[in-house]
Parts: sequence; structure tokens; C-alpha cells
Amino acid sequence: MSIKKLVSGTAIMTVLISFVYIAGISFTATEMLPAAWAQDKDADEYVDVEEMARDVDDGELDDDHIDYSDFKASLAYQRADHEIQECIDEAEELGDNLADYEVLECTDEYEE
Repeated sequence: MSIKKLVSGTAIMTVLISFVYIAGISFTATEMLPAAWAQDKDADEYVDVEEMARDVDDGELDDDHIDYSDFKASLAYQRADHEIQECIDEAEELGDNLADYEVLECTDEYEE
């Protein structure tokens, strides 16, 4: 076997290994990006309380200090069933604070 063939075979193998390594890093990074972007979403930006509850359950929304007055004015709260609204109101009054998991619990309790 000539040195030229050995060098070109090694070069090809190095390129292939590098490509697989870089592709793996890129794939991992893109899998993590949507969750990071979702955490930038405020609770009062949701239009559906069930969607918000799913994001809380999936760990995509983590907010233990939801601005209650902003959330109460949101579409998610306004479109929620009356029972869910009452549950959220009671949760805020009990703890003097509204946390994402409380919205999840209220949604789970009164979901159709």
C-alpha cells in the first residue's frame, strides 16, 4: 500500500469523524433551543390556559412569581372556564402569590 493512499484514506476518515461529531453537537443544540426560548415567554402572553399548563408540566415555563394582575388580564385567564378562574383566584389569595404550578393544578382539576 502506498503512502499516498494511506494519507488520503486517513484524511477521509478524519473528515467523516469530524462531520459526525459536529452534526451531533448541532443536533443537541437545536434540541435544547426551543425549551430555552419558551422560558422567555411570560405567563400573561399565553392565549390558552391549557397550553400554559402543558408548558409548565413539560418544564418549558417556570415562574413562581406570576404577576397576578397581568395574568388576570390575559387571554388565557379570560378564556378559561369559570371554575379554573375561581381556583386560580383562590390560589393567589391563599399564598399572596401566584405560581405556575398552581395554574397547572387548577387546570388539571377542572379540565374537561
